[in-house]
Amino acid sequence: MLSHLNLLIPSSNELGGLTAVLAVAVLLIGLGAFAGGPTRRPEGDLVFGLGIAVAAFTLAASIGVTHFTAVAAALGLGACAGATVVFRRNGRLTDPGVVRIALVALPLIAIAASMLPTQWDEFSHWLAHARYLFEHDSVPRSDLPRSFAVFPAYPYGNSLVAFMASRVTGAFVINASTIFSVLLLLSFGLLISRIIVSTASRTSDGAGPTNDTLNATRAGWAVCALGALAVTILNPTYVTRVVFSAYADAPTGVLVGFAAALVWLSTNALAIDNEDEARSLAWQAGLVSMAMIGLKQVNIVFLMALGLALSILVLRDPAIRWKATARLAARIFLLPLIVYLLWKLHVAFHITEGDFEFLPYSEWLIREIPQIIARMALIASKKGGYFGVMTIAVVAGVLAIWRYRGAFSRLAIITGTMFLSYNFFLLFAYVTAFGSGEALYAASYWRYNTHLGGVCLLFAAFSAALLWRRYLPGRMPSWAHMAAIVLVIALPVGMAKKLRFDTHPRYQYAWETGRALADRLAAGDRILLVDASDNGQYLIIMRYHLLPVTALVDRVTSWNRLTPESVRKRIEDKQISHIWLYDFTPSLKQALGVDLKASRSWLLRKDSGKWVPEESWPHPAE
Repeated sequence: MLSHLNLLIPSSNELGGLTAVLAVAVLLIGLGAFAGGPTRRPEGDLVFGLGIAVAAFTLAASIGVTHFTAVAAALGLGACAGATVVFRRNGRLTDPGVVRIALVALPLIAIAASMLPTQWDEFSHWLAHARYLFEHDSVPRSDLPRSFAVFPAYPYGNSLVAFMASRVTGAFVINASTIFSVLLLLSFGLLISRIIVSTASRTSDGAGPTNDTLNATRAGWAVCALGALAVTILNPTYVTRVVFSAYADAPTGVLVGFAAALVWLSTNALAIDNEDEARSLAWQAGLVSMAMIGLKQVNIVFLMALGLALSILVLRDPAIRWKATARLAARIFLLPLIVYLLWKLHVAFHITEGDFEFLPYSEWLIREIPQIIARMALIASKKGGYFGVMTIAVVAGVLAIWRYRGAFSRLAIITGTMFLSYNFFLLFAYVTAFGSGEALYAASYWRYNTHLGGVCLLFAAFSAALLWRRYLPGRMPSWAHMAAIVLVIALPVGMAKKLRFDTHPRYQYAWETGRALADRLAAGDRILLVDASDNGQYLIIMRYHLLPVTALVDRVTSWNRLTPESVRKRIEDKQISHIWLYDFTPSLKQALGVDLKASRSWLLRKDSGKWVPEESWPHPAE
């Protein structure tokens, strides 16, 4: 029982990191509450603040500011000033539901605060991004050391909270992005639950949810619990290894969902000739889109898809006029596009590698398109929840061209357009950029589609609310309210062992041995890491710890053909001074001329042409 509870209770250091992330989140809420305006959707305060932060740091990078701590301090002062204005105007900083949903989801937040990073791309890219900001107080520049991230030219918006939280604590908060991902999910969950309750309790569809109907829906404990459940166990794209990581995928799904929801709400307002509300919501969509653009460069595709969907709505809906829509479009798209161009300008002058690039035309996989589509379809067939909802949305969007039904048709057109646009883009990217090694297997196709998880959830939630209102009219019974609250608290507690996948012995072993090697090796050492029985997922954790210390880290995994000759050649070509072996194979024994126990990992040092064991660690019990 005690060991189970330990999975839920952060250590003192982890509590410090959690406190710092929450402090940054409160400041972003203050910034976002002011920037969003008096009629903002308060569920988006955290996201609006992130959009302002992304824009500020991107502008600072583009004009040559090299001390990001000063930018963070200025944002902090601005957040305090903005929070003061909002508090005096409204008598509170944000909606009470924002606090309530965080409290009912506290076990989930505690798990996120206790997690150690484990995923491949976390160590090869995302943590390297955040660590670079912390160590150099800047994004990569031509006059600064090279980043060891795989894609140093990718935007740094997903790492800004980790940077700011680390400045608060004075030490790098390695799981800050994980905690913030959960907070973003909960913010979106609050909006989703309000849409569900306000829609289900109304007597007619009309123009769909509006600011007034959403504001009239009190965010009580049950509503907040419903929101937390909606974005977790009821969410078809809720993947724990993605959510509880430093990946930008889960935040992207939230921000794309927020942007789509605000554009939809804006068109709902425009359809009933409430242009003031429509403009306010469009402005908020622009703030969200700035944050979205700052997470991943591919997110420009979602912005373009939203523009296409808005154009279709103008053509189809007689209640939405061109001139009014053009005024909305300026608020939605102008600032995000400026942020995108500013970052591209910085990359052009300062970062010469690590950007998304297309292959030469001669290497495009045009003949393999049928095979790639077949692979995409196979993956989709195994994820029926998400792809089933999106198929319904596409069909409903197409039918809306002939039979238009107000708010539902508007949302179906937005959802269907974004889904088709993004998947056509993914197919194009597989053919033109990925190369045959990944394209023929549609690498990460499911993970990429989780970027539309928020949009999928929005469509599913509104559809479910309409069905509830039609076939099960009336308020939910009180026992259902209590059940939602109990579930959202009890499920993370009961499933803590499964959620804490980072406690797997091999992950812990990789962390411990990586740190031990980093302490032992010096700057001039050149180490080869060998794990011939695995694909390298554990070595990438060790590489993260070693790269700032050693001059070179090379790896041998199960993907490499291990022969005595290949081992000797790699050692000679790379001028290896040290070797770490997880397992000791006959080929290694022959190549290195040593005989070691197979139940331990070993650190070997080259001494006078011979390999000498320096230290060993017993294999973990699995």
